[in-house]
Amino acid sequence: MSRPGGKRGEQVPRPVLKTDWTLRFASKGDAAVWAQLTRKYLIQARRFWDLVVEDPRFSGEPKRHHRLLGELASDTRGREQWQHEISSTGARIWFAIDDETHEIWLTNVTLSHPNQTK
Repeated sequence: MSRPGGKRGEQVPRPVLKTDWTLRFASKGDAAVWAQLTRKYLIQARRFWDLVVEDPRFSGEPKRHHRLLGELASDTRGREQWQHEISSTGARIWFAIDDETHEIWLTNVTLSHPNQTK
């Protein structure tokens, strides 16, 4: 975060709460698809970001934001794995919740419906 008392014309930094979660990419591939996803679905990606930094287990939209089932319910490290539907055309974000580090790991970012859940 930038120093307090920025100069005229500087970009205003987004306030970060101590309770906010940190988002991280689980792979380089997910980072590349995230860049594509944010270009195509900027508003939806921003809503996802705002939602998960505040409460990754948000339950207000269970059809769009929910824990995955069966073998997909946990990632390879045993962390809870969730899915957020970015668009009705199939774009999805899978993420794992690490309660110890207060981090959200983006484990599968796709522009189309993931094959594993078809």
